[in-house]
Amino acid sequence: MTNKYRPDLYGTPKPLEEIHPFEMLKALGQPTRIELFRMIHSSDNGEWAHVLMSRFSGPSCNISLHLAVLARTGLITGRRIGRETIYHSNPASMQALHAYMCGEHNSFDPTPRSRKLLSQHSQLSHSRHFDNS
Repeated sequence: MTNKYRPDLYGTPKPLEEIHPFEMLKALGQPTRIELFRMIHSSDNGEWAHVLMSRFSGPSCNISLHLAVLARTGLITGRRIGRETIYHSNPASMQALHAYMCGEHNSFDPTPRSRKLLSQHSQLSHSRHFDNS
């Protein structure tokens, strides 16, 4: 239950079709997030938020923000049970990412944010190619 003064951090996740694999890869590009994802993904019954937070040093709000990034990109899902949240990995997002990485599915329509990332990537690749000549 969310109240109007403190909205749910995770909101309603976007449909998987609207999340470009670059966004998932970017989320997994941070060491703490990849470690959190591995812990959640390797758990058969999910991981409780307090258990995840106990495994890391530093403020728990930082871990909450990392979990929010993973949730927004569809890599994990969080479900509130009472005052706690349990996290599970999202197998559909991992299958989509794997298919994209292997070239099996290349029809993602980039979101505006993803288009910007694609543009920056192609400009960077272009400049590296011509700077090394």
